[in-house]
Amino acid sequence: MKNLFIAFILVFIAINSMAQNDVIMRIYTSPPIKYGVIDTSGKITVPFVYGQILPFRNGVACASKIISSKLQQADNTTKNKVAVIEYPAYVEEWGLIDYNGNNITPFVYLQMQNCKADNRFIARNKDNKWGVINNSGETVIAFEYEQILEYTELFICKNLEKKYLIVDINGNMLNSTGYESIGYDQWFKAYRVLKNGKEGLINVEMQELIPCQFDKLGRNWSDGMLPVMQNKKWGFIDSTMAVVIPFEYRKDSYFRNGIANVETEDKQHLVIDKKNNVLSRIPFGLHGQVGDKVFITREAYIKRGDRNASFKAALVDVDLKNIIPFEYEKIYRLSDKAYLASHDDKLFGLINETGKQILPEEYEMPKWLMTVGENYIWLIQNGKFGLIDFSNKGKKILGFEYDDARHNLFSKNGKWGALDLNTLKINIPAKYDSIMNVWGWSNVYIVTQNGKSGIIDYSDNIILPLEYDNIEPLQYSLGWYQLRDKGLYGLIHNELRITLPCKYYGIQFIYDLNNYKTYITALSGKLTEIIKPTEKGFETLMTIEQSVSLVSIADNFVIVNNSGNLGVIDSKGKQIIPFEYSQVSSYSNGYFVVREAYESSNDDNNGILFK
Repeated sequence: MKNLFIAFILVFIAINSMAQNDVIMRIYTSPPIKYGVIDTSGKITVPFVYGQILPFRNGVACASKIISSKLQQADNTTKNKVAVIEYPAYVEEWGLIDYNGNNITPFVYLQMQNCKADNRFIARNKDNKWGVINNSGETVIAFEYEQILEYTELFICKNLEKKYLIVDINGNMLNSTGYESIGYDQWFKAYRVLKNGKEGLINVEMQELIPCQFDKLGRNWSDGMLPVMQNKKWGFIDSTMAVVIPFEYRKDSYFRNGIANVETEDKQHLVIDKKNNVLSRIPFGLHGQVGDKVFITREAYIKRGDRNASFKAALVDVDLKNIIPFEYEKIYRLSDKAYLASHDDKLFGLINETGKQILPEEYEMPKWLMTVGENYIWLIQNGKFGLIDFSNKGKKILGFEYDDARHNLFSKNGKWGALDLNTLKINIPAKYDSIMNVWGWSNVYIVTQNGKSGIIDYSDNIILPLEYDNIEPLQYSLGWYQLRDKGLYGLIHNELRITLPCKYYGIQFIYDLNNYKTYITALSGKLTEIIKPTEKGFETLMTIEQSVSLVSIADNFVIVNNSGNLGVIDSKGKQIIPFEYSQVSSYSNGYFVVREAYESSNDDNNGILFK
């Protein structure tokens, strides 16, 4: 209860501190669990005296020492008297150490972090200023910034004047005047910057792509045009940075095939071309552009005596010709010239861009639009699925005789088959109990027949015999599928086409702490094999006892979990680090960073981070 009260006080202090400065520090209300370093011979090379040790970089690591301190909090619960209550606390001081615990720098920093760039560390000194040092402790970027962020081979540094400067990894200043803000934009693949209140764009080489002369830039280029804002109104520039559409619109928009939908100050919707010629004035709410010159629109219609608006859908082109009356409950776009439309939201028909009915409203929609290729869609009639060509007057490709359909797969009389995606002909007849496209594995299906599963290609040729009880994804993002036969497990890879036979009681994946490569762990009898997949097959790296649970691998060593405690064994199963630690956090060149075991009395292991 006392610790909870202290935590509440610390949070209160933290909230008040945030308003005053950008200081970030971690305070512990009880001594935190300590970190140390153990080498592959089992020798403790760095004693367990550190609050944190970050992963080593080229033999050097950021580490924090825990310093005893006190927190003070005013107690004004008594009238006319304010008492000061003191609580024990522990704070961190940071520095650099090597594998043997030798100090590379004195412990004089409030905070440190690793950089992606080699031999660089971001640090904050006791004056609350940020800088960058190298692995010898030498200053690369002076400690004179409020904030430093790292990007690829660059540092973004916020100075005391709240301006952002760009500095390379050697400390060279790449822009001297500074920006009010800077941030990487995924759409542009470049940096948005703000200078003198104006937004611009620079690339990763710090070359100016768009000068800082507009109040705001739109999301991205479209059709060679970019929306930009000036004095709270939007216009467009072209690739030469010339303003080609004046600043006179309320919102940003985008061009597609030479036209754009814009909104005026009096909230009129216009369709304009790249010369700002008004092609049409749309007198109703614009729902969205769906074709070269076609829009789906909506208009509210208020029923007499009914306060609730019901929405009807229509189609209109930019010339306001071929207007389809606002009479449809739903319209779905299939292409620029084909739409599914319904008056009652139950039965649908096919219309073209002029509103002409191609197919009568006598078809049900599946739960979602199921198109096949660019021109075909599954519809339902009298409870049966059929495939039509909406680009060719609704021509029936497959009659309405199928029980179910999913993309190019179909079911009939309880059996599944598949269509050829190029010819739309049936290339796999409905003979399988189930059929499934395989994510990340082109031109094959997983199929089941008579209770057994296998893999076939698009021509119904067998890739993997139908002799398995089950085939399912296991780490499918990496291409692995698990095989099961008679209670035993194996693997197959979608690209390598290598197969691990079904002879294991269980299969899992672990990762290398150094390079994040994936390895297979397979239980075989009383043994656990660590297996490395190769292009030609599988290589067993080591075999160890089954009684331990594997966590990760590092070189020829394995981090294992034994009843909740972590330790390290070698490739022969010999114990290198005893099973008495709560974490083995990183590995580098024969050295493990290890954390002591938890103590039940310690309920503040992570500390409180406040700003």
